[in-house]
Amino acid sequence: MPFEPLKVDIDPVFHGQLNKTAEPKAGSGVAGVLNNQEYTPSVSETQQALDEINHNDKKSLVRTYKDDIASAIQANHLSSINIAIAENEKMHSQIAGDMAGKESEDQSGSRSKLVITLSIILVVIAVLAVAITYFIQKKDTAPTTTETPIAVPILSADYKDEFSTNTIVKGRFNSALSSRLNDLKVPAGSIYSPYITVGTSSSKRLATANEFISLAEFNTPDIVKRALTTDFMAGMYAYDQNQPFVVFKTTSFENTYAGMLEWELNLEKDFTKLFRLNGGNEIGGTIALLSASSTHKFQDGVVSNQDVRLLRDASGKIMFIYNILNKDTVIITTGDQALKELILRINKEKGAKR
Repeated sequence: MPFEPLKVDIDPVFHGQLNKTAEPKAGSGVAGVLNNQEYTPSVSETQQALDEINHNDKKSLVRTYKDDIASAIQANHLSSINIAIAENEKMHSQIAGDMAGKESEDQSGSRSKLVITLSIILVVIAVLAVAITYFIQKKDTAPTTTETPIAVPILSADYKDEFSTNTIVKGRFNSALSSRLNDLKVPAGSIYSPYITVGTSSSKRLATANEFISLAEFNTPDIVKRALTTDFMAGMYAYDQNQPFVVFKTTSFENTYAGMLEWELNLEKDFTKLFRLNGGNEIGGTIALLSASSTHKFQDGVVSNQDVRLLRDASGKIMFIYNILNKDTVIITTGDQALKELILRINKEKGAKR
């Protein structure tokens, strides 16, 4: 049986809508197909269809960030949570890098401060070293000057000055010193003490006890000389009149005591010129000295609870007295008033040093 195309009627509603539009050309378009007519696409329709296909292809080639993320998720099986974690790790890595850089900068700054501080210290040390070297060299090259030495007193004196032996003619020491001790005027109750020096300019120094004995030409026993220290003090105590004195320091009470008893044979004679005993003074260049046959004899006595040895004049007045005080100090003077004052000051100053 020959094939015949099936003729199908269009739905009346749709057919009614077609009636409202312009009549299509016979044998063309969809209308022809619907009317069971053979459909042959026109050139314009074909071109339109091709344009739509090309447009759809171009549209499929446009990729967005959303499409990339979707593809990455599909390709790597990632989720949005994994992406957030990755972003968070990236942020922490950046923060850690910033902190490490800041710490490195801080350490670099600390090292710079340390280097600066050490540099300053080294500069100061160098300056001090140069200054010290300069002053040492200056001290070595500077001329030596020696100030007049001042004695460390055995007891305090209210008045003092230098008595230089450099200007004293040989044999005139007792006379020159006697003038200081007997003629100088100071307030009553005061003690005056010249410090005796030997040598000149840079070699000037204080005289020792044995040098004093030699200058005064005393006949002091050797046992006493060996017991004496270098320290001594000559001076006077102003009372109703000047009362000269000499104080020695000793190292042995036994030797000093025995030696002083031996010295009693010459004590009065040795101190007559210096202390002006018996009114001894220079008259016409001649000194009135006690003769060896003097009738003055040393006696025991007590002054200020101290045992003393003394000489009295014809009227019974004490004219010469000595005492070994504190087992290491010998006081020789012309009156008990001076001895009392000397004992008082020595004991007071000795107690203050303890």
